[in-house]
Amino acid sequence: MTIVTFSSLAALADTEYATHHPSSVVIMLSTDRTNYELGAEIYVTIKIKNISSIPLATYVNDNTTDYDLFVRHGSAVTQSSGLRNSPGGKVVSLRGSELGPGSEVVDPGTHGKSSFISDWGIKIREPGTYMITAVSRETKQKSNPVTITVTQ
Repeated sequence: MTIVTFSSLAALADTEYATHHPSSVVIMLSTDRTNYELGAEIYVTIKIKNISSIPLATYVNDNTTDYDLFVRHGSAVTQSSGLRNSPGGKVVSLRGSELGPGSEVVDPGTHGKSSFISDWGIKIREPGTYMITAVSRETKQKSNPVTITVTQ
């Protein structure tokens, strides 16, 4: 079960929402490096940038709540589980934020500014080349793809 609470939305009442202007934001995904040994934790960082000329309201909670993660290996694609599907559920407090024109913000992670891909319920179990993409649950915008190599 997931419980959602809202806070700080009144201050954004006169601001346009990113949800209504999805092409006005860019989602930028990065990893801490490009090469990993099998079993190593893979950190990802997600930023959102307002590329429009107007302020946009958005929700910046934590990246495992705000984004779905997709990991492609050959023709196989693994998608993250929704809202971390942790045992006992999760309480999500939606915090409204305003992104000024041209500004960007790092979506907080479970480990500072980053999260492990395992925080999304994704495990890489074999060596190979993988492509990771994040998709905003709010705007449905896709991030840039990031390619990593996993070795034995």
